[in-house]
Amino acid sequence: MSKIKIGQKKESRMPKTKFVAISDTHNKHESIKVPKCDILFHAGDFSTMGKINETKLFLEWFNKQPATHKVFISGNHDFMDQNDPKLFKELLKEYPGITYLRDEAVTINGIKIWGRPWTPKFYEWAFMKEPGSDSMRSTLEIIPSDIDILLTHGPAYGILDLTVRNEKVGCKDLLEELDRIKPQILVCGHIHHSSGEKEVNSIRHINAAVLNDYYELSFKPKKFSIDNK
Repeated sequence: MSKIKIGQKKESRMPKTKFVAISDTHNKHESIKVPKCDILFHAGDFSTMGKINETKLFLEWFNKQPATHKVFISGNHDFMDQNDPKLFKELLKEYPGITYLRDEAVTINGIKIWGRPWTPKFYEWAFMKEPGSDSMRSTLEIIPSDIDILLTHGPAYGILDLTVRNEKVGCKDLLEELDRIKPQILVCGHIHHSSGEKEVNSIRHINAAVLNDYYELSFKPKKFSIDNK
């Protein structure tokens, strides 16, 4: 055991914030064991079709989880905020301990987090925009370059975006914009088959999907931590 000499100051450690990230629970949240943490993320697709009863059940469960702060976004299955944002906001008022992000930021423990639900258009699901369109670009250009964590439903192109058919389906617009934004961590989901973690250009990418392509619970919640500011 190393000893500290007289007159030598003990090196202080920067407090860390502990995170847990999940995504694509599709109404199967009750089967998930969430570890205790400071901040719990859900990166979208908490429901199957974004119905009122689905949303209520998710919020009740999310609110009970062992996290000091709970932060989530919508995914392409979560139609409620898109179709009836007024009612959705009323539901959220019942849970002051939950933070919902739609193209906006929240700062917790000095850590700045930005949440966005948008993914490239695929059929007629929720929160989708045409790749390369001004509309899609506008959802990225508003993201400031001083954020620490980007919480976005879909992955960037070529990074944790391979489908079971070995197709890359991530967002090319997001990939291009990451050079400017440069978050420490990008948390996503959407592509169940590519659940996992990968570091690219000093950005830690975390696909936090917990279900496989057959909607079976197959992957554990992702845990990570970063220094408080």
